[in-house]
Amino acid sequence: MQLTRATARWLLALFLLGMVLVLHRFSISNGDLAYYVAGMRELEGKALDTATLIDLLALELEPADLEVQEQVIREGNLGIMDHYRIKPLYTYASLLVHKMGAGYVLSARIVALLGYMATVLLVFSWLVRQQGPLTALACTILVSMTFPLLQAGALCTPDSWSAFFILLLFFGLYHNWHGWWICILSIGAILTRMDNLITVVIIMLGVRFVDQWLWRRILPVACVLIIMTVVLNGLLTRDAEWIQDISYLNNGREYQWLLKDSLKLFTNSFHMVFLILLVFFWLGGFGLAHRRELVFVAIGYVVIMVRFLLFPSFQERFFIPYYLLSMIMFMQVVRAKMVVKQ
Repeated sequence: MQLTRATARWLLALFLLGMVLVLHRFSISNGDLAYYVAGMRELEGKALDTATLIDLLALELEPADLEVQEQVIREGNLGIMDHYRIKPLYTYASLLVHKMGAGYVLSARIVALLGYMATVLLVFSWLVRQQGPLTALACTILVSMTFPLLQAGALCTPDSWSAFFILLLFFGLYHNWHGWWICILSIGAILTRMDNLITVVIIMLGVRFVDQWLWRRILPVACVLIIMTVVLNGLLTRDAEWIQDISYLNNGREYQWLLKDSLKLFTNSFHMVFLILLVFFWLGGFGLAHRRELVFVAIGYVVIMVRFLLFPSFQERFFIPYYLLSMIMFMQVVRAKMVVKQ
């Protein structure tokens, strides 16, 4: 019996439910967790100090996890909160879940898991448009179990939502959504983490090589987004020039070491696999018929290279949307070639 789209959706929903339960059971108490909890307390207007923060975490964390958080808090204190105030969407969403009755830590975990689910569902929605339901379901399940995506769901960070908004932005541009929707998605990406402004601007500039008319429509949007981000940075942070506190920006040797280490790790990542495959596609003449797909992938890798130069720290969960985009475009090119041969 042939698998229908409706059945594929139900099977994916059941699989995701199981994955969410597993990820919640084996969630990771990352070093950022304490600062997101501190951010929620700030939004509530409640007094906050390191002792109070540790007491709050002790209510929800196991002793081993609490020990990690205590060490992080003592090393960073609360003086680095500006690095977390620039991620307001995640903090506000976590606070909303907390107001519904969940604990601070549980709220942060729920929001991260929802971002994981949204990203997986988006991958399926994109694939099922051109692949058969069975192929789309199988590929989506395999992708959802890759380490970077699992890590984004298991950590209490906005990374899963950042991946969702950026991939959805590519989706909207690829399918020629209206400029207002592109603007809304861009704002969502920036509010998830403000350094996504770099990503959004590069994507919009790259659209020039895909669709000149679309590029002229969204270029003013990029200018508005830059102004909006500058204003929000000034409103949300205590020190609008917080970026100057990043150590490697003031230490040439540390910067060079991080850059070399990042490039070395990149060559062992998912990205290199897809990049090599797509280069072979281009050299094999596929680029003439699938220029749009290959340009979109190229835009993603330009983003990665620029971010390497500005923020040389390679953690694959930061680059989830680009390897997902590569996989989707790769499959679309293969599918198109198979249809032509048939």
